[in-house]
Amino acid sequence: MPEPGRPASDISPLVKAARLRPAFLLSLALLAAAPAARGQSVDGNLDENGSPKQAGADQGYAAAARALPRIVVPVAKQQGLELPARINITGHAGTISVELPAPEQPHPPPPPPPHQGLWTALSAGLLTLSVLLWAWVKRRVAETPVPVAAPPPAPGAELSSNFAIVRAIGAGGMGVVYEARDRTLDRRVAIKRMRGDIRESPSDAQTFLKEAKTVAALHHPNIVDIHSVVAQGPEVYLVFEFVEGRTVEELLRERGRLSLAETKAILCPVCQALDFAHERNIIHRDLKPGNVMINLQGLVKVMDFGIARRVRAPSGEGERLPSKDGGPLPAERNRPEETRTIIGTPLYMSPEAEAGLVCRESDIYALGVMTYRMLTGRLPYPESAGLGQKLTRDYAQPAALVPGLPAGVDALVDAALEPDYAKRIHSAREFWARLAAL
Repeated sequence: MPEPGRPASDISPLVKAARLRPAFLLSLALLAAAPAARGQSVDGNLDENGSPKQAGADQGYAAAARALPRIVVPVAKQQGLELPARINITGHAGTISVELPAPEQPHPPPPPPPHQGLWTALSAGLLTLSVLLWAWVKRRVAETPVPVAAPPPAPGAELSSNFAIVRAIGAGGMGVVYEARDRTLDRRVAIKRMRGDIRESPSDAQTFLKEAKTVAALHHPNIVDIHSVVAQGPEVYLVFEFVEGRTVEELLRERGRLSLAETKAILCPVCQALDFAHERNIIHRDLKPGNVMINLQGLVKVMDFGIARRVRAPSGEGERLPSKDGGPLPAERNRPEETRTIIGTPLYMSPEAEAGLVCRESDIYALGVMTYRMLTGRLPYPESAGLGQKLTRDYAQPAALVPGLPAGVDALVDAALEPDYAKRIHSAREFWARLAAL
């Protein structure tokens, strides 16, 4: 019940809605006001005569009135109540009127930016178009047949009805080599299944087949013959003569390094084979110890001419271009040809070969690396070497690694490993003449 003399409408709606008694509500306000009351100074409790003020219930009601909004407003907000604009609290000294703050009005949403509808429609259209495009691409990819490479031939398999696979005998950078039986001539042959990237496109495969057939015309005692080129489905096979023996790479792994006399005995036929090919405008492109075979009779044969490249014939007396040091040189001989396929073993490749250029001097560079390896037992550059070391010729001199080597070996290697192909030794015949003179 409200206190006598107090209008019931002043506080009863809040009390009924919050289900709280006025005394309890007032007690909460008094508790909230207690810290402020305790913080009052002594001077604030004296009247104008210096006597203590009455700090009884009236003063407590006044403090509670000031704290009441902090109590009532959160409770009403939590309970979802509508507060009156004013609450009256009656004490011994009279009635205290407390004005409650007006409820916060929700802020209206900001007006949409101009052309928002247009941008929303455009974004939705782009999203729809992206989804449709993704679905179309996914469907086309699913409908496109994926070319699957044929499995490698197993022992007993037939190749072009003329060759029966016997066993796999090796693998290299260009493919896998198999021993096979040529049924037509009843002889052993070696068949190399070429690397997949050589047949990436029909034009590349046709170019490769054309070059391989040209190289197949090379017949020299120190070159492993190519008997035929077989295209079976997506696969390309080269059929070589079968050579029993071991490679110079295998010999170096066994011996470590070779003497100058042994190096000369091996490189003499290698130079003859290169000179024969170069005269017919064919570049080997992957000369290294692993591609030089010594058969059971001691005959040296250069392998893997199947990845060679035919270049244009030199003009001899034609347009003359200045070399990098200013001297005139035959234009055709010193203008490498570009190739789409970079082939070779990195540590044996010349700087121009790494850039996709082909010339006779590229084989001379590889010949110089071979000479260095055979005489010292090591490569001029480490496995992690890059093009920068080749351009600066950052390698140890052979004579410094192997005491007793003639000083001319260093000059020969330097001339063969010259980064500028225009300044390099230009022919295998010249290289052999300088090596034989040591």
